[in-house]
Amino acid sequence: MQYVPPIGGAPDDSYVDAVPASGIEGSAVSAAAIEHAQREIVNVITTAGLEPDSGDLTQLATAIAMLILAAQDDTEYAPASHLGTQAYAAHPTIETDYIDASALLPTEDGGAASGVIATATHGQRYGYRALPGDADASVEITYPMPEAWDRGPIKLKAIWTPGEGAAAGEDMTLVAQAVALGDGESLDAAYAAAGVTIADQAQAVGAAHVSPASAELTVEGTPALGNLIHLRITRDVDAGATPMAADCQLMGIWIQYTCNQAVTGW
Repeated sequence: MQYVPPIGGAPDDSYVDAVPASGIEGSAVSAAAIEHAQREIVNVITTAGLEPDSGDLTQLATAIAMLILAAQDDTEYAPASHLGTQAYAAHPTIETDYIDASALLPTEDGGAASGVIATATHGQRYGYRALPGDADASVEITYPMPEAWDRGPIKLKAIWTPGEGAAAGEDMTLVAQAVALGDGESLDAAYAAAGVTIADQAQAVGAAHVSPASAELTVEGTPALGNLIHLRITRDVDAGATPMAADCQLMGIWIQYTCNQAVTGW
């Protein structure tokens, strides 16, 4: 947008008021001087995903705040009373959450036992779920997805450490599956797809391992506003060129997804 000077004025001339008693003529205002400013403001409002409203004189400030929020990848929400709706629809963002091992439940009774690693020198303690290397075992969680989630695929990373006896270079493979759960839907929902793999290799016992990201995982069912997802992680003990026989001590899961839905307060 450029400054529009008075008609007949130089590019940077200011507007002056008329003073008839002193013989001063007021500046002649062009149509562009009025129209351009309005169109620029309306463009900001609509870019934020709002509908221009002649009865709301706070929309420009709201739109600017929404666009700033949407540009901050590490921010999920601001209070609805502050922003009204979110600008994810206009500016999708990628969000990442962490699920700690303490929130994971074993699928099989007595399987995926919980444990704690206590470091020898400094005494740090890390909780984990043990996925053994001699039989497939699973853990799962019912996870509330944010309302701004685009209902699309998610990606995962595993945070883990190899159990005693693991050797560097051995393969550790997990398989992830997910299904959406909505109000009134059966808890006994099927995982219709085979899922995606989270593949990594052991480095050293006692070292933190952050796996590469999985491929995109489609959430089965019909994801909708307010859904939970039920996520299952299974150890595939036969995958890889040199499968790791030791336990995978699963410390947590990173989950990444896209937000592009407007959010309003309840």
